[in-house]
Amino acid sequence: MYAPHHHHQPGLKVHVEVLDVTDYAAVAALPERLPCCFKNVVVLVNNAGLALGTDSVDKNKIGDAETVMNTNVLGVVAFSSAFIPGMLARQEGHVINVGSVAGHHAYKNGTVYNASKFAIRGFTEAAMVDLVAR
Repeated sequence: MYAPHHHHQPGLKVHVEVLDVTDYAAVAALPERLPCCFKNVVVLVNNAGLALGTDSVDKNKIGDAETVMNTNVLGVVAFSSAFIPGMLARQEGHVINVGSVAGHHAYKNGTVYNASKFAIRGFTEAAMVDLVAR
């Protein structure tokens, strides 16, 4: 949640939370922790992501790969699990998962990042199937 400092709209309320998207317990607890006027989240934008390492497939560092997958993929899963139940209960809501061209086309030295973005594409398409008929 980003609060621009250069604009002021009367009545606009902003609440900022700082957390690590890979702290899955903190993510799961977030909906209940939000102040009451921010609890009913209508739009969830999963945008956190990073790329570590530009090595070829034979030189990937597993720790870097784990960080990328935990952030780019499991972070999206965690936020979706945390906020979609409330959206379903209220019968309103939108989820926007920010992907990348890297989720459609592989490129040199992109194995882990490509894998994370292909995963988001698959997760998003499957989520749509789960939710479209609700």
